Amino acid sequence: MHALRNLIREVLSLPNGTVRPSRDNGAFTPGIVIVNDVSSESLGMRSDFVNGQEVISESIVTLISIHVFGKNANTLLNKFRLALRTSHFLSGIKQMHACVYRYSDVRDLTTGIGATKEERSQIDVYLMHNFSIQTDLPAIELTSIHAQAQTSKNNIITINNEVNQG
Repeated sequence: MHALRNLIREVLSLPNGTVRPSRDNGAFTPGIVIVNDVSSESLGMRSDFVNGQEVISESIVTLISIHVFGKNANTLLNKFRLALRTSHFLSGIKQMHACVYRYSDVRDLTTGIGATKEERSQIDVYLMHNFSIQTDLPAIELTSIHAQAQTSKNNIITINNEVNQG
């Protein structure tokens, strides 16, 4: 997320410290951009064996919600929506091993607070990325299953079976 926040800051030409995570302790002051990963959804998984080691991969779509507070919030997010198509942004996302899956319209969430109006806007961006892990354990090709149960008449039943995973 840190790399994504830096990329958003770069394409919007904003100063350091203005693009922050929602979990940050700082106040939501005007001129702040909040980037929050809302949810992740699995699109599918696969498991392969490479050189005797198991590699498990999952394709994921993550919902990123971006909120802007302050003057010209709507204009800034409309600029960002266009910046999603720039080679600079697409190159940065590619370096993160992700791609833009889709994005929402910019929503104007301007609200009245007391006698004044606070400009707020929001856009949701869905990023697709892959997550992989490689285990150090060798593949299980043959395993033995042993089960034992005792009946109500104190008879013992034993089951021995070998299962071939290969």
